[in-house]
Amino acid sequence: MVTKDRNVVVIIIISLLLMHIQVNSLEAQQRHRMGDCQPVYGGYTKGVIDQPYGARRNIKTEQEARLLLEKFFLSNGNSEMRDLKIGRIKEMPNFFEAEILNSQNIPVDLVIIDKRTGRIRSVY
Repeated sequence: MVTKDRNVVVIIIISLLLMHIQVNSLEAQQRHRMGDCQPVYGGYTKGVIDQPYGARRNIKTEQEARLLLEKFFLSNGNSEMRDLKIGRIKEMPNFFEAEILNSQNIPVDLVIIDKRTGRIRSVY
């Protein structure tokens, strides 16, 4: 009888330890998704528009895409990024494609702006 009770206690302790490990693993995965890993064009940051960059917003027109890009590059503290200009913007079914130009009007990047989220990402 004592052996049976001891086995039950051991099984309960092992189960609790496994649940604790699983909860910690899920919390680590959530922290990673929430901002520990930041892409080139950032996650959530303090912005100059009504919402911070990274907050979900619909971008419906080329003008909205241009404004988002201009505000993003102008609000960045890096002086090299302030010298950039937004070139041609092309509308695609799910995103806008925009050229990023330097001060000599030479393309330095090609970015897409997701229409559903407003997120910016480099094509390269």
